[in-house]
Amino acid sequence: MKSFHPTLLLLIAVLPAPTFAADAEAGLLAIRALGSVNGQALACSEAAPAARAKQLMLAHAPKTQRFGAAYDEATQEAFT
Repeated sequence: MKSFHPTLLLLIAVLPAPTFAADAEAGLLAIRALGSVNGQALACSEAAPAARAKQLMLAHAPKTQRFGAAYDEATQEAFT
């Protein structure tokens, strides 16, 4: 079983609150990072960090297929 690395929680804490629409590439990188945190947290049965990562993604990412797919792919990669 993977161990959940606590420093990944820092990523959640330091992400800026504004939407990522102004810089799509930077936004995609941030969304992929959140997906990675989500996947690792899910793999380690850590519900709170996983829920926070998803909450941040839903609150700040554009509601597009591109951003949703980036989040889902990063989640799957980190989970496995």
